[in-house]
Amino acid sequence: MLVVIVSAAVFCAISTFLLLWLYPRYSRPQGDIDDELAIERETCEHELNMQNAQVTLEAPKDHDTQNKSLSKVHTLLKPSRRLALYIGLKYILLCATAIVLYLYDGDADLFAEIKAVALMSILCVAAITDLKSYRIPNLLIIVGIGYWLALSLLELLLFGAALTMMSIISDLVVAIVVGILVFLLSLAVKGVGFGDIKLLFVMCLLLGMQHVWPPLFLTLFGSFAVAAFLLISKKMAKKDMLPFAPFAMAGTGVALLVMGL
Repeated sequence: MLVVIVSAAVFCAISTFLLLWLYPRYSRPQGDIDDELAIERETCEHELNMQNAQVTLEAPKDHDTQNKSLSKVHTLLKPSRRLALYIGLKYILLCATAIVLYLYDGDADLFAEIKAVALMSILCVAAITDLKSYRIPNLLIIVGIGYWLALSLLELLLFGAALTMMSIISDLVVAIVVGILVFLLSLAVKGVGFGDIKLLFVMCLLLGMQHVWPPLFLTLFGSFAVAAFLLISKKMAKKDMLPFAPFAMAGTGVALLVMGL
């Protein structure tokens, strides 16, 4: 269990650094993000217009210089390279974590441990971005679903049993059902965003039907209890937003530490 905790801590720290390094806007408040993006777009559009005007008046003499001047525009408008770099590094981290867990704690629950460590790395980053900017990046959801697909496929190839296939299907069904129920709840209770629903979906996928219920209960109970307390004490208005991802990280972490896998 100690190896799982240490692996999760290292994975969380590196994952947080990678996201905030490649996408620093998630470390700032929502208003600052919108202002920064607007300023960057205006600046890049101005540079692009000036470049086009210069090309129209004068024939380009140095194509390398022109490409360098447009690199900022390409970086802003085409983030595919940053996306590929982030996802690639995350999968390298996942493979390294899997090797460490296999060497030091290779038991029957190996895949469950790997999925739990991967989930905690996602929840840790989501908690920080949710606290800072009230956003849960779709990039984290994509990475989480990719983790589940890759690990489930590998587990199916290694064991190839009907039981494994049924487990994968049941995990997917539970994730869909929980997502629908929380979505219906969000229609009646304000404050539950679509990013929160997607994060719960990823939680259900990676923890599976067998392990998801205690973390799910602690997450929902903790978030609603804190929201009720803040509303009753008038420290938060109904229109105010309460970050959900920190409760998901805390609830999942406590459940895994107390109950294990």
